[in-house]
Amino acid sequence: MELAEYLDRGVSPFHVVKNVIERLENEGFVGIKPGDSKELIDGKGYYISPYPSVVFAFRVNSKKSGMHIGLAHTDSPSFMIKPNPEMPEKPYLRVNVEPYGGMLKRTWFDRPLGLAGRVMLKNEENVYDPKQVLFDSEEPWFVIPSLAPHLDHEIETTKINPQNVMLPIYGLYEGMDSAAGEKVNEDESRNMDSKDLSAGEVVNEDVSKDSAPGEEVNEDASNDSAAGEEASKEKSLLERVAAKLSVSSDDILSYDLYLYNADKSQYIGSKKEMLLA
Repeated sequence: MELAEYLDRGVSPFHVVKNVIERLENEGFVGIKPGDSKELIDGKGYYISPYPSVVFAFRVNSKKSGMHIGLAHTDSPSFMIKPNPEMPEKPYLRVNVEPYGGMLKRTWFDRPLGLAGRVMLKNEENVYDPKQVLFDSEEPWFVIPSLAPHLDHEIETTKINPQNVMLPIYGLYEGMDSAAGEKVNEDESRNMDSKDLSAGEVVNEDVSKDSAPGEEVNEDASNDSAAGEEASKEKSLLERVAAKLSVSSDDILSYDLYLYNADKSQYIGSKKEMLLA
């Protein structure tokens, strides 16, 4: 696996640990659990993962004294999705987030953002031991839009408040369609009340001779309204996550979900000697 691909697959701390473990096992390392009384073989490599976001790997070598230690983060600055995150506000659907880590806030504007992490699901066999599954949207779901510079002349000097101006957008508010529909209905009502054309004449042209005009019109209007509401409904964030996992949203107990930059890593430079990730 190339470094660029390896980095692209590390969309959350939990995915990083999973990828590291896969790589260790390919190199012959053996997994052990905390408290194991297993005898360690000289020259053999082992790893232990006490938490889903942490992994320690080591190799036993009795022929050398001392040790060499290498450390690295599995996490990185991001935005964590808060509980009950939906914030519908015309004309957008936004989600409530919490900044995580020491981030450079301005670098998060106007980028395609994916969603990844872990989700805790109900376990019918043992309610005290929820299932943990990894989640990755695998495509951009969000964007944090910025304001054009000519609309905010102090944008370079203004301190960014993440809770105010960095709430990600993931859809359009369904109320926009309803508002448009109300405007159309209002205009139609005015036309129907005009002297040259009565409401009754319009209705009688559209209904069949065998049906009562009032019944036919009310039924059609009801069906159209129900179909329109259903079509304009935006799935909640948890419903989208559940659909991606092929489970019911009612099965989701909790989650640790983070936004990530969905742009892929790439080599740049005259000789492709630099990695942009």
